[in-house]
Amino acid sequence: MKNLAPFIDRIKSLKRKDVCYIIAVFFLILTIVPIFIASGYAVLSADDFSAMKSIRDAEGGILLVKIINTVKRLYFQWSAGYGGIIIEYTIAWFIMKSRRVVGISLIISFIILLVSLRLFIKCFMDYFNIKSGERHISFWAYVCILVPFLGFNAYPEVMYWFVGNLSYDLSISINLLVISFMMIIDKKNRDTNGKGKKWLYIPAVLLALLMGGMSIQSGLPACFFMLILNLDQIRRHKRIVPAYAIPSIMAVIGYAIHVFAPGNFVRHDTLDSTGLHPLSAVHYSIYTTADELSAAFHNPYLLIGLVIMLFLGIKSSKDLKISGYKFTFTLIISFIMMVSTCFTVLLGYSATGIEALPVRCLFVFDFVTYTCLVVCAFACGVYIKRWSGLSVSPDLKVATAAVIVAIAFTHASVMFSDASWKNMLSDIAHGKISDYNKSVNEILDTIENSTEADVVIDTLPECPESFNPFFITSDPYDWYNTAVSDYYGKNSVRTDH
Repeated sequence: MKNLAPFIDRIKSLKRKDVCYIIAVFFLILTIVPIFIASGYAVLSADDFSAMKSIRDAEGGILLVKIINTVKRLYFQWSAGYGGIIIEYTIAWFIMKSRRVVGISLIISFIILLVSLRLFIKCFMDYFNIKSGERHISFWAYVCILVPFLGFNAYPEVMYWFVGNLSYDLSISINLLVISFMMIIDKKNRDTNGKGKKWLYIPAVLLALLMGGMSIQSGLPACFFMLILNLDQIRRHKRIVPAYAIPSIMAVIGYAIHVFAPGNFVRHDTLDSTGLHPLSAVHYSIYTTADELSAAFHNPYLLIGLVIMLFLGIKSSKDLKISGYKFTFTLIISFIMMVSTCFTVLLGYSATGIEALPVRCLFVFDFVTYTCLVVCAFACGVYIKRWSGLSVSPDLKVATAAVIVAIAFTHASVMFSDASWKNMLSDIAHGKISDYNKSVNEILDTIENSTEADVVIDTLPECPESFNPFFITSDPYDWYNTAVSDYYGKNSVRTDH
């Protein structure tokens, strides 16, 4: 017991604030670590095989020439996402050498997402002059976005699928980096009377051009937010500073090149030959946003996060103020951001609409929505403080803690049984993820090394629910099957039943 005495004394000396930080870090680790581990076991699936075949068979001797030719071909024939194609097909070239590159690329992409979100929050706070004493807010904003976003929802089509990850996860990361650089440039110039570091424009412009050619879905809200920043910069400086708009202009040019490419219309016509229906898309986008927003509030981690941010808004410095006009403007802009994440998706289905956003598209919607809700909750707290004169008191702390405990108690089963981190940790601990990876790679080895022109696979291993599967059917002409057979040079590949 004597050996435990210092440890017990240390626990007793902890303040309530320290305990809160420990709990937050605990859930942050629970959210992040399973994704890192599972990403390393990701398997090839669907479009991955098409990407490898396309870059392998592309004209040109060296990789750079192959990529240029592939971008040109797809731009006019199928997909105009030049930024995504450049990254995707470059990595696909290395995946052909070793399948382990799939897992490595997903881990790196996840690290970029974590870093870019952290940078975005820091730059957002700097841009709006939230003082150094409020830095703890950036930590809690990070936790209150990330844990509800990835700790409760799995998004296997994005987190554990190579092509899906580049199209949706990495595109968000690049958007965040571009916007962060915009805010850094403005803040540096304000602090130095226009003598900020000019070299910051280089990564900002390059990433903005790349961003325009990544994802149509995440690109629209990003461009909209950049426009809001530019308008705010004009308000702050009371004049137009053309240099500040350079990243925005590059992003919009890239996005326009992407959106109006012939390949997009060719692809759309295969889904809906009746043309585009923008008004219907707006209509369905508003309704879809309302439905998905309602579903988001069933996430107990999000509810707790919003309570925390509301409390931090009330607790913030007296110098931090927001008028009713600015608060209302924040709410309106946030809703438009959410609707914009649905618009481009539903534009492709706007003649009839769709029942729900696909999981990979929901990934983008949820990220934008959770980020906007966290900002709105904090702004609401600041506004309540200004409007009512309310300050943090022992009673308010107790009330906030009581609300958080009530949410946790009433949602206890959902918080743990339905949480993505719990399901993934269980699959990892029981060896389901590693076993699935091993089984799928054995099947791919069988197909690759088979001397038969028509390969039949007896059965497919059962994929864990929170993971992205390798998939083929008993129909050799199914596109999943033809993607695999074309890559491995077989007449056909199918399952036995």
